[in-house]
Amino acid sequence: MNKYYLIRASVLLTLILLVGCGGGDVSSETVDNDLDGILNHVDNCPALFNPDQADSDGDGIGDICDAPDVPDDSITSTITITGPESITDGSASTSTDSAFFLIVVKNQNGDLLGDVDLWITYPWAIPSPAAAVQLYDDDDPEDSPMKVKTDSNGAYNLRMDYLRGGGIEYTGTIQVTSGSFVGSAEFDVSAGSDSGA
Repeated sequence: MNKYYLIRASVLLTLILLVGCGGGDVSSETVDNDLDGILNHVDNCPALFNPDQADSDGDGIGDICDAPDVPDDSITSTITITGPESITDGSASTSTDSAFFLIVVKNQNGDLLGDVDLWITYPWAIPSPAAAVQLYDDDDPEDSPMKVKTDSNGAYNLRMDYLRGGGIEYTGTIQVTSGSFVGSAEFDVSAGSDSGA
């Protein structure tokens, strides 16, 4: 089963690299940049993973790409993500571990913004075919993309359970979106000579 995940992840990464690096004449009718199973030319949010294509306001733009209701003074907001960037595990057996990330939203004055809608995605998170990562809202497992809100202090604590060891390797960007504002952070798992991170 570990070989399956590694092969599946390698195939997806190869496809991403071929499309992203101009590997041939590829039309938008054959490309799925966000790997949600919906081709770009019919995807209501082609840059973000949204296999359900939810569009609750019927404007043709997926809910994950819609601008959230945020205070007027947050027009130039910033989203920061703090947490581990890479894990190296050279052990022979596969295991699951947890990583924690602090997501903070501030306005142009540096004031923390509470009760702001956030969409969190990670390319290897469930329901991705690779299924190497599970996102959690508190202790509840959630599919990617996951919709949450910042607390009254303008923060959200993200938990990600991830596969490691057994030769498993993957790399991806945690993307946090609030309307047109995006914060991102890399999270990579590699097989190295270390016995763990």
